[in-house]
Amino acid sequence: ERHRAAKGRRLAEEISRLREAGNSAHRVGDYCAAEEHYSAALLLDTTSAPLLLNRAAARLMLDEHRSALEDCEKAIELQPGV
Repeated sequence: ERHRAAKGRRLAEEISRLREAGNSAHRVGDYCAAEEHYSAALLLDTTSAPLLLNRAAARLMLDEHRSALEDCEKAIELQPGV
């Protein structure tokens, strides 16, 4: 049980680290890096509406409109009213 809890904490920490790296990249205008960090985080947490919306914002800045829209639609499916 402790092993499972520790593994869960490590996973949560890695997702948080990737999200923060994406946020930092986005703040300085490195939207490609931001998109990569958010995508990596989403591989670990496929049901995170906030991560999907963050990646959508980065994709919009990269003129990847269809991908951004798909991320937004998926976020709405996961968390209606988001």
